[in-house]
Amino acid sequence: MPTVVPGMEPTGSEVDALLESLPTVAVQGFGPDLRIDFWNTSSTGLYGWSRDEALGQRLDDLLLLPGDRPAYLAAVTALMDGSQPAPPPVVLEVLHRDGHTVPALCCLAMRQRGAAGPQVFCIDIDLRPQQQALAALRASEERLRVLADLSADWFWETDPEHRYSALHGEPGGQPDAEAVYLGKCRWEIDDGGLTEQEWDEHRALLARREPFRNLALRRIDASGRSRFYIVSGQPRFDGAGRFTGYIGVGRDLTELYEVRRESERLQAQLREAQKLEALGTLAGGVAHDFNNLLGALLGSLKMAREDAANGFPVASHLVQMERTGQRARELVQRILAYSRRTPAAMAPAQVQPLLTEAIALLRATLPARVALATDLADEPLWAELDAGQWQTALVNLGVNAWQALEGGGGSVCFGARADEFADGRAAVALWVRDTGCGMDEETRRRAFEPFFTTKAPGEGTGLGLALVHSVVVSHGGEIAIQTTPGAGTTIYIRLPRSAARDPAAAADGAAAAADAPPRGRRLLLVDDDDVVRLVASALLERAGCV
Repeated sequence: MPTVVPGMEPTGSEVDALLESLPTVAVQGFGPDLRIDFWNTSSTGLYGWSRDEALGQRLDDLLLLPGDRPAYLAAVTALMDGSQPAPPPVVLEVLHRDGHTVPALCCLAMRQRGAAGPQVFCIDIDLRPQQQALAALRASEERLRVLADLSADWFWETDPEHRYSALHGEPGGQPDAEAVYLGKCRWEIDDGGLTEQEWDEHRALLARREPFRNLALRRIDASGRSRFYIVSGQPRFDGAGRFTGYIGVGRDLTELYEVRRESERLQAQLREAQKLEALGTLAGGVAHDFNNLLGALLGSLKMAREDAANGFPVASHLVQMERTGQRARELVQRILAYSRRTPAAMAPAQVQPLLTEAIALLRATLPARVALATDLADEPLWAELDAGQWQTALVNLGVNAWQALEGGGGSVCFGARADEFADGRAAVALWVRDTGCGMDEETRRRAFEPFFTTKAPGEGTGLGLALVHSVVVSHGGEIAIQTTPGAGTTIYIRLPRSAARDPAAAADGAAAAADAPPRGRRLLLVDDDDVVRLVASALLERAGCV
């Protein structure tokens, strides 16, 4: 009991002032007749009655439900006559002025007023905020429970020793998951997916009380099926800052893994089917080209035989046969250049002469109604490249540009200038621009795919732009297409630029090596084709080899 210094006891008015000042506690006072003689402002706020309306009213009639009145009156009577101490606080539904009830925690206290007799105070605390908070908490817990039930994830808790202490859901679809998991550590259950070193690193992370995310694990279930899943966890601490374990979530990825494996299997089958389709496309295109070449070769051979029998010169026919053979060899080299990805024979070369040579080849091939133009920088542009591959690539670009004119007239322009890559490195920019039909977005996107062609069946292999792309990439360059349907196409290429060099010295060295006779050398010739072996052997013997 608090000690009261004699002469310092609070007066009734001081107590009334104190009770009046309580901001959130409703206090009503009454005497033996239960008529209200004290009503603080908080009571008005809680129950709606003004002080003037409440004073003189019986408290039980004004505020209590009929069913609560007998017990309340008995407790007040026992308190006033001293037969019982103040009862413990009780929760009551108290009547409001407008007819609804207010939940309140009610307790009684009494003071003596001398001749005026005892005065009982009913002290009420509004429970609506607590009830609303509790209802919100319960609703939140229910939402979380429903979401957890609906979720494919499972939730877990561990104790300070990292043993599973609670589970919600079925890890890996196991109905007996609690029997498997509870009381055990993660590394005692999950028998695959991590190396011993990785487990040591995970245990060290747990010892540091750090969170972790998406730890990938594998476990063999009772049926022998591999289960794949990931877990994430967050450390927990109590109010005193003591570590109490981890709480986290796990996700079963087994079906996703199996779907991915099935998808990979189907993709492999699709790739094989695409290879077969590509081989069919390639075979059709190559067969068509070779059929033309063989027709020209056999025709020249027939005319040469007839002219030789009649005593006429056959040199022109032999020249045509040689050209036809070279074209056949170029076709094969074009296919091999793409399929084998042979490394480029890199050497410094000036770009403008390559473009000029390509244009010269095209002038002899393309119709007169196709105008060939150039836009070449005056300064010499050098790059490390394989000149042979690039001449083939440039001719391919020129032929594609001509074919985009769709048999009509138009122009094809080759250009070159100094440029830069996005990272600032020096570059040589090349482009081929035509005034043809252009490409739609789907064609532009697939233009560099091997065997993709917009030509009719048998009119091409679809290797032209794929070869160009392969050559550009092997030279460390970039290639892009700018096109508009009906307004032509421009293919841009950037190559790393190199320092200029004196071509005379390189040409002299190459010529000397080429002119060195093989006479007297002993060579072993190996080939599985009898015709090739006989012809090559004859050529080598004529050159002086033994």
